Amino acid sequence: MARSLALAVALLMAPAGIPAPVAQVPPPSRGYWLQPVPGNDVEAALHHTVTDPALAGTTQAAQALRDLAAQHPDGAAAGLARLAAGLLLLDHQQYADAEPLLLDRAVEKTRLEDHAWKALATLYEKTGAFSKAADYYDKLIGRPDPDPFRCHALLRGAEVHDVIGLRPEAVKMLERALAECPGHEPQALLQMGSVEEQRGDLHAAAEAFDRLDRDYPATPQGREAATRMRKLAPHLSATPQERLAHDLKKALVLLEAGEDTAAAKLFQALLLRKPSPADADLVHVRLGRALLALDRDAQAKAMLAAVKHGSAVEPEAAFHLARIQVRHGGGAAAYDAVAKRFPGTSWGEEALIEAASYYARDGRDDEALPYYRRLSEGYPQGKYIDAATFRVGWAEYRARRFDKAAEIFEAAAQARASNIWRPAFLYWAGRAQREGGHEERARAIFEDLLVRYKNAYHGIRAREALGRLPAGASSTRPAPSEGLTEVPEPYRTRARNLLLVDRLDEAMEELQAAPPSPQVQGTRAWIFWRQGKLRPAITAMKRAYPEYVGETGDQLPEAVWQIMYPIQFTDLVESSAGQAGLDPALVAAVIEQESVSAAGAHGLMQLMPTTGRALARGLGIRKLPVDKLHDPDLGLKLGTRYLKEMIDRFGGKVERALAAYNAGPHRVAVWNLARPGMSAEEFVDSIPFSETRIYVMTILAAQEQYRRIYGLPAPASAAYAAGTRP
Repeated sequence: MARSLALAVALLMAPAGIPAPVAQVPPPSRGYWLQPVPGNDVEAALHHTVTDPALAGTTQAAQALRDLAAQHPDGAAAGLARLAAGLLLLDHQQYADAEPLLLDRAVEKTRLEDHAWKALATLYEKTGAFSKAADYYDKLIGRPDPDPFRCHALLRGAEVHDVIGLRPEAVKMLERALAECPGHEPQALLQMGSVEEQRGDLHAAAEAFDRLDRDYPATPQGREAATRMRKLAPHLSATPQERLAHDLKKALVLLEAGEDTAAAKLFQALLLRKPSPADADLVHVRLGRALLALDRDAQAKAMLAAVKHGSAVEPEAAFHLARIQVRHGGGAAAYDAVAKRFPGTSWGEEALIEAASYYARDGRDDEALPYYRRLSEGYPQGKYIDAATFRVGWAEYRARRFDKAAEIFEAAAQARASNIWRPAFLYWAGRAQREGGHEERARAIFEDLLVRYKNAYHGIRAREALGRLPAGASSTRPAPSEGLTEVPEPYRTRARNLLLVDRLDEAMEELQAAPPSPQVQGTRAWIFWRQGKLRPAITAMKRAYPEYVGETGDQLPEAVWQIMYPIQFTDLVESSAGQAGLDPALVAAVIEQESVSAAGAHGLMQLMPTTGRALARGLGIRKLPVDKLHDPDLGLKLGTRYLKEMIDRFGGKVERALAAYNAGPHRVAVWNLARPGMSAEEFVDSIPFSETRIYVMTILAAQEQYRRIYGLPAPASAAYAAGTRP
């Protein structure tokens, strides 16, 4: 079993050649992410206090920090201890004790004085000292960059200035927030309308609420604005045409937000107001889409059919009319007709991919192929070019025209930058070259694929094609750290000090404002991991070090790999897998992938309630409340039982079982019937659903990593380790 992550992290981040305690001024970090490595004995005691499980987060920790600062009153560590104590006491609403600590001048030495200002502003708000709160918000707003709290201060400061009657200043703050704080517009507009209403400028208030209602109607603030506009509407001076434009934009925003009922109601009202011909066509087609989403197909058809010939939205209307035909038993010919009527348009492209998918989803590859060919020829820069090119090359391979298949795959691999499709192009180019008798060229392609994508699904298949053994457990090793991009100052010191006092959320705020770099992303990943947010941690670490996928990933330290491939409940995973006769590395990989929760699914292995109850009855459990699926022990027993059932159902072929786990066993049975005799690799790359294909590839690649990183025992049956090979 690999060493623990905590030990790996400690060894990874300790500066080489510096004994504990380290130097008074810590050297620049050369690790893969920032770590709270103490710079002296006081910092070491400070960090121990805030992370000691018996003290962490308590008022006792705050007292210990105060005592530590009193014993060592000089230096930044004392200011950091006082700041940490003040923040802890504020968390516990002990305002009188927190205030002097946050006001202590030693805090300035930490480079985190603005964190104290923000805390003081909050404290004074909570205690009703609004003038003092306003002063500290003003200080935050006026602070030079980096200023992670400026938008917070503009919004909260505006509210406080409103409370104390300084409404012109509040309006100026909100105007700045609208200009400088993307993503905060709904809140800023809501506050703007409220402040203007309090000032008695009802026209300005109505304008703010009206803009909020138009641009952000699906937000809570937008819904509140719509209510408040009922009283203020007379204070607007908009023309009927301006009101129509307002409501049209609002309806379009609602539709894009998935608010189909509200959008349909507004579109229907717009048609009664005699919009221009172009707007009428747009309303008809978007109303048709909303009604389709509400399963009101007959009404949707009438709206879509009303779009005029030659209209800019005619291709869109025709596409959705074809959807209705297909939903009611029509075949792919409806989509074919749209593609022929509107060649070169985005809706013609959508019609072709839908026609291809109509056949491909049932394994009818020969019937899907003409549409893929038309996509690759007619839309060479289109959004589906990679999928279409692969299917065309795949058809040549299946027809044993290996030289043509290799030509298509190699050309696509050179032309495309997508890390989703390029590995598949390279792998099947190599397979085609081998089948065509060009072994030297095939091996060269497999070698190239191994260098670029060693740790991805197709890289693993390339390794097998070259006849090489997998690496043993924990084969990664720390790389020389020189050359890694540092977190620039002042972000580095500020984030490091916040990590030292275990203020993880605040450290994350600092890093969000920092210029992106591998070390910034890696630190964000580590913070997510510390907080138990494994999926964001995985994503952030892979973004930090994308080279993990290739041979250079071997140089990444073990701790990086353990964040990218985390494991929980190791003993339960091994015992549940063993009882079910499964590979524990496969079970761990399924759990990792299933952390991207499916709607309605529950537990570590994301079982639907109906499936969970059926499996529970097999274990003698007559009633299974949904919350029981979140019990790790029971969830793993049921999940591994279901996975074993799928593997047995598909003759020990893990790749089929995984596809069934994601797309359902009936769908996989249809694919097997339509495509008999396929090898594991052929089956995986022929899966017509992108989500399921990527799901299966990701798990099979992760299975290898879990076995390597954690030294998980090999399964008893080789058939359960991977799918059948050719």
